[in-house]
Amino acid sequence: SQVIRASASMVQESFDEGTDDHRACGMITDEIDRLDGLIGALLAFARPAPMQLSQTSLSAVVRRAMTLAMEARDVHVDADAVPDESLRADGDLLTQLLFGFFVNAAEAGARTVAVRSARAGSEITLEIADDGAGIALEDEARVFEPFFTTKDTGTGLGLPMAARIVGAHGGHIEIVQGRGR
Repeated sequence: SQVIRASASMVQESFDEGTDDHRACGMITDEIDRLDGLIGALLAFARPAPMQLSQTSLSAVVRRAMTLAMEARDVHVDADAVPDESLRADGDLLTQLLFGFFVNAAEAGARTVAVRSARAGSEITLEIADDGAGIALEDEARVFEPFFTTKDTGTGLGLPMAARIVGAHGGHIEIVQGRGR
């Protein structure tokens, strides 16, 4: 696909900006980028990377995901209520998980996302609440099904992948409507 993309970009340079031909080449490169993203998501879902477990700082993971999300989207993440807990986990996968939640919240119209955690014995609960539109009650039962999406450009793999990451860490994930808003 990168050869096709490079060829379309090269052809685009031969047309004057603003012409139909120039715009068509731009559409080709945009669609190639979109398809590459979809293929990448499908491959990651079909063959997830093996977990790399190590002692991980929960607050560091949350801060990393928060920084990435705030750079990518116009959303404020409040993670002051996340203490510096240590857990055995794959920090990169947890960052991916949280980044996905923060971006989903922003795409649903949230301006603020709050993250809280609590420890009970060996279990850590992480609660993520936002002021966005939320999940429609009729969609709630399906959001963890692969390929179910309410977005025009979504793959429907984000929340199923999140559930897989949480499950691989021995946890479970659930939706709680109306709390934290």
